[in-house]
Amino acid sequence: MLTVIHLEFNLFCLFIIAVIICQIMTSVNKAASRRFFMILAIGIASALLVDSVCAAVDGSSFKGASLINGVANAFYFSICSIVACIWSKYAILHINIKFTRKIDAIMVLPAVIVSFISFYSLNSGWIFSIDDSNHYVRGPLFFIHIVVSFGYLLATFVYIVILKITKKYTCSVHAINFILLFYVLPIVGAIFSTAFAGMPGLWPATAMSLTMVYIDMQDEAILTDGLTGLNNRKVLRNSFQYYVKNVSPDNLLVIYMIDLNKFKQINDTYGHLVGDEALVNAANILKQFVSDTNLLLVRYGGDEFLMIGLLNNEKQAEIYKDKLLTSFDNWNRDNTDKIYRLNTSVGYQIYHEGDTLEGMIEKADNYLYEQKKKRR
Repeated sequence: MLTVIHLEFNLFCLFIIAVIICQIMTSVNKAASRRFFMILAIGIASALLVDSVCAAVDGSSFKGASLINGVANAFYFSICSIVACIWSKYAILHINIKFTRKIDAIMVLPAVIVSFISFYSLNSGWIFSIDDSNHYVRGPLFFIHIVVSFGYLLATFVYIVILKITKKYTCSVHAINFILLFYVLPIVGAIFSTAFAGMPGLWPATAMSLTMVYIDMQDEAILTDGLTGLNNRKVLRNSFQYYVKNVSPDNLLVIYMIDLNKFKQINDTYGHLVGDEALVNAANILKQFVSDTNLLLVRYGGDEFLMIGLLNNEKQAEIYKDKLLTSFDNWNRDNTDKIYRLNTSVGYQIYHEGDTLEGMIEKADNYLYEQKKKRR
């Protein structure tokens, strides 16, 4: 009965993962992050398939059953460590941390070692063995598999928590919070399947977590600007309504409009690829700026960006405007090797009862162009 339940869980999750893989393969979005996500999905699907073979063959008495059981378990333990490694790499890449070749090699090494020991266990019985009744039995070095697989998850989880606490990340707050959340189900599933050998736990839980991530990716794609990775204009309406409800004497709603000066000149002189690079650099400056605030950052269109949020008073709004201009000046000072300068103008508008989103944006835009004329 338990074997039937185990197989039903695995096959159901395998079907879901297969659908996700097909969706990614037929998608026009060929971003590197999605390709890496597909590799992760294929790894989890492989683990579900091999786990199903192990559950179905364990204890069977047909000819060759013992060999199939042994090889399937060797593959299973190898895949566990490999998928844990891929999962950790995907989580770190998701928050925009890039790997060097040296770090990449160090990360992969434990998974390679466990894979070697897993297949060597067919003779040595170190991690597992198959008894005379064709039943899987844990070996004396089974803990190595646990240490490596859990080690990947735990080390990456701690690393991301540290990044969150120290605010040393360049992705959105939502992205880092979601990455932390999607660790919960695999860890719970791993603990359950380790405590109760033969019960489904780790891979169904991991498949459910992967499905959650995929759904979030789809939502994020709808609300994210493809070039800069910032929020797009679609998030503004709901955000504005939320902020309006929380306006008080100590919480002023402020909208900032930010525009790059002479951006057309960069495009016309150096080409659109350099222009795109300039927009990405401008977006990174703004990301760094808002990381120390409660403001929501949006790419409004072209070379225009928008920030919206609650501030304590009008003086703080003016201070933020000056700090923002200084951030761009500092970038220019630190990047003298660039063939272009990033100069910007900033305008803002404070909410008054009855103001609309469009009206505030128009007033902030008018203020911006007044500032642009002064800076010229």
